[in-house]
Amino acid sequence: MSPSPMLLGIHVTLALGLTVLVGVQSVELGRIRRPDAAHDLRPLTRAIATVPFLVVLVGITGGMLIGDGSRGGPWIGAGVFSAVAIAATAGWTRRAIRRPTELSERARAGVSGVQWGIPAVTLAAAFLMADRPQNPIGAVVPVVLATLVAVVAAMSAQRGASANTADQH
Repeated sequence: MSPSPMLLGIHVTLALGLTVLVGVQSVELGRIRRPDAAHDLRPLTRAIATVPFLVVLVGITGGMLIGDGSRGGPWIGAGVFSAVAIAATAGWTRRAIRRPTELSERARAGVSGVQWGIPAVTLAAAFLMADRPQNPIGAVVPVVLATLVAVVAAMSAQRGASANTADQH
């Protein structure tokens, strides 16, 4: 039994919308990480405010697809983890950017991790949705790799900030 094409189309469209919002968020995060840039936070705050809403809609339509006969498996848990990570980082980022000119070096490192890691998580979720791996390792590996991208980005930003601080002294 295959799921309804209309329901699948709605789910994929919502997932693509989420991907576009994550792209907007990443570009805007890149802008606020530059201390010399003027900060218009409206595009970023709009994207961040919409991300959790779209994550819930993607989750609902995904659940409806599974109920409609789509193949389940371990990929669902990994996909749910990805969705929770995307939504949670939107909330954290919103809190971290309240005053972008006063972003601490630690917050800048976190923003860098979000900027590079969440698109990686979004790609991992898209892979999980498309491939639907049936073994736990196949489902977890893309999410672990995406998480590593976020960690490496945050650590690189932290090292860069430490180097800049050392150069100023």
